[in-house]
Amino acid sequence: MKIAVCTTINSEGYNQYAKENFESFVKYWPSDIKLHAFMEGEFDKVPGVNYYDFLQVQPDLVAFLKRNEGRKWFPADREMKIYKRNWKKFCWKVFAQYTASKLVDADYLIWLDADIVTKKILPKKVIEQYIQSDKFVSFLNRENNPRNKKMVKRKWLSTESGFIIYNLKHPMSDEFFERYIDYYRKDTLFDLFEVADNYVFDVLVSQMEQERKIECNRLTDGVSESPLKMLELGEYLFHVMGRKKWVKDYNPEDYKNL
Repeated sequence: MKIAVCTTINSEGYNQYAKENFESFVKYWPSDIKLHAFMEGEFDKVPGVNYYDFLQVQPDLVAFLKRNEGRKWFPADREMKIYKRNWKKFCWKVFAQYTASKLVDADYLIWLDADIVTKKILPKKVIEQYIQSDKFVSFLNRENNPRNKKMVKRKWLSTESGFIIYNLKHPMSDEFFERYIDYYRKDTLFDLFEVADNYVFDVLVSQMEQERKIECNRLTDGVSESPLKMLELGEYLFHVMGRKKWVKDYNPEDYKNL
């Protein structure tokens, strides 16, 4: 079973926190699982990480950004948090997943947000328990969170997309990623109610499930706002989200209090 991991981050975030997270990956993840990082510009590289010049290997990303360079945020009347309107930020994640699915030699591809800290040695068996060979994707679902029931047009919380496992050997893998990236190639992303990657992910997963083309492995009961903490995996990985990423002195003992 070949497993690979991919991620992306800009230069500012890389220097502030992601480089240290990459170092923790190399130190604590199984040696046969490699991290593939899709980056822009020159970086102080971490030995053991495979780096790609993102804009060189993914011309569709360049075209998408250029085509929409004058586009501003989504309309304010969409009743969403400001960060959820930042299509420029979230598009990099989707393009990275798509590109990795084409370039990386693996049976299973894990998407890992660059702000996820690996806290200690992560045994391969811990990862493998979340893989089901008959399912296309395993993810941290949140659809049953109580706040979602109060929403009409959208969910308050979409999938927690910091950790996703894709089965690249699944017969629908190519179709999924082509349809995923088509939201950006064809600019139909902007026809959706939201532009965050996890919202787009949920829309496509729902469509392909209804078409009976894929089955998914939802890793929790979907109630928790922080589903990673509900898993054994949460003992090894800490997702530094929002204001927490600026905490300079991360103490693993304080994990549950963050």
